[in-house]
Amino acid sequence: MTKRLDNTTTYLVNGYAVTLTRLRDDINGNPRYQAELIPLDNITKYGSSCAIRYTFTGHYLSEKGEAERVVEHHIQSQR
Repeated sequence: MTKRLDNTTTYLVNGYAVTLTRLRDDINGNPRYQAELIPLDNITKYGSSCAIRYTFTGHYLSEKGEAERVVEHHIQSQR
C-alpha cells in the first residue's frame, strides 16, 4: 500500500529549485516551513545535486516570497 503525503510546491528562484513544505505552526501560531534548495547548475554540469535544507519560521509572505527570502539568506551566508 502506498501512502500519499502532503503536497509540496517547487519554485524557481535565482538558479535554485526551491521545494517548500509547510510544517505545523509554532506555539505562537507563526507559520513554519522546510525548504530544500537544489542548485540547478550542478544538475546541468554533473547530472545530480545535493539539496540544501533549511527549517525556518515564516515571515507572513506568500509562499513564493518565503522561497525568495530563504534563497537570499543562503546566498548571503555563502559570502
